Amino acid sequence: MGDPKPQPSAHLNSVNIKSLILFSLELSPPNFGKWCELFSVLLRHFNLTMHVDDSGSFVGNLDWPQNDSTVVSWIYGSVSNEVLSYILTPGASAHTLWTNTEGLFHDNNQAWIITMEAEFRNTMQGDQPVMAYCQQMKNIADSLGHLSTP
Repeated sequence: MGDPKPQPSAHLNSVNIKSLILFSLELSPPNFGKWCELFSVLLRHFNLTMHVDDSGSFVGNLDWPQNDSTVVSWIYGSVSNEVLSYILTPGASAHTLWTNTEGLFHDNNQAWIITMEAEFRNTMQGDQPVMAYCQQMKNIADSLGHLSTP
């Protein structure tokens, strides 16, 4: 007899979220769009999207609780302490945390848009190199783009 076949979800335990998403989700400046896209790619890669979009069913899926806990730990491990203080919910499913995190950024969408537009208009190059200034402006514009889309 050979070694027992590893559980399908066992490989997920070794995934270091900080090595795959190199920044934390922050409230200010809001970077939800960028974080969400990278997190979604990760979920698709491991076929775990159904844990956040609630399209799957845990009935009969013995790996569901372990995989859901893994996604929960990935969410907690990829957000700033400030965001964590808003979304931390003992015993929550990945879907609940994902929904709460989206809500944290989308519920205040209009206020963020006003803030980011003002930041965009008031950002000056100053002593920054042109490339650094352009990158800063692009980051603000990207944040606005993510906030403006539902």
